[in-house]
Amino acid sequence: MKGILEVSIIPIKLRSESASLSDVVARFFNVLKENEKVKVEIYPTSTVIYGELEDVFNAFRNAIERTVSFDEIPRIVSFLKLDVRIDKDATPKTKYDSVIEKISQKK
Repeated sequence: MKGILEVSIIPIKLRSESASLSDVVARFFNVLKENEKVKVEIYPTSTVIYGELEDVFNAFRNAIERTVSFDEIPRIVSFLKLDVRIDKDATPKTKYDSVIEKISQKK
């Protein structure tokens, strides 16, 4: 069964000189990209992981485990949204294209 998992992470940093989280988000994203069993896309406020559900959740877990650290980032708060369809394959692009097509029809 395939799924699309949208993830937003909030890393809790220790001793940081900056409020920026982009370095941690980049680390998280790069770990996800190493997994050849899933596809990953990044957006301004979330990351999307899609593929077989087991692979998606394994990739997410691995990325969290490799992003947290006792000395720098001891905590990550995550918000997850999961989209599972069994009637047809869906990707972020097919979902986006479907909405754009419907918007265009209303003009």
